[in-house]
Amino acid sequence: MKVNEIVNLIISHDWSGPKIIEDLIVDISYRSISNAEIREKVIDEYADIKSKTFKKLIKHIESVNLSNSYFQKIILEEKIDGYYVEKCKHSPSHSIKYNEAITLINEFENQQNKGVIYEEFCKIFLEDLGINCNLTANTNDKGIDILGSFKVKLSEEIGDLVFNEEIYLLIQTKYFNKKIDTLDMQIKFPV
Repeated sequence: MKVNEIVNLIISHDWSGPKIIEDLIVDISYRSISNAEIREKVIDEYADIKSKTFKKLIKHIESVNLSNSYFQKIILEEKIDGYYVEKCKHSPSHSIKYNEAITLINEFENQQNKGVIYEEFCKIFLEDLGINCNLTANTNDKGIDILGSFKVKLSEEIGDLVFNEEIYLLIQTKYFNKKIDTLDMQIKFPV
């Protein structure tokens, strides 16, 4: 699994209080990864504080926190006995969060590349919902702006029958302040 997928699992995992990151990764792996081989590989790579992937994980969490200063999701703290993570306590009411989001969206109006900034905003929003996301290149993307995927969280028997392990999303974002024609929203695949 990629570093950003592990970070998204950590962010979407339900826990409270500070947790040592290695223990949290083991817990998340057993709860979220049904394939034993992949689970053991994730634990070996990401829960070993001496591994290169663990160091990448720490750097990625730090960069996610820096880049998403509006909606920081987890706190990373280095202590004597290791790195601890804790969910950010967002105690403000929904109206305050709503106002922060609206303020951020209004700031788009003052920017040159509104569409690109809006794509990043949508990516952050989807990641808050637990969806793994990657932005596509700005050119030659055939109308796709964000590639997303998420694991189905049904009982294993039903999930295996109905879905392949993940659902994949192709997302096209538009930032307009007027009604647009549906032709502008179609994805253009080569024939």
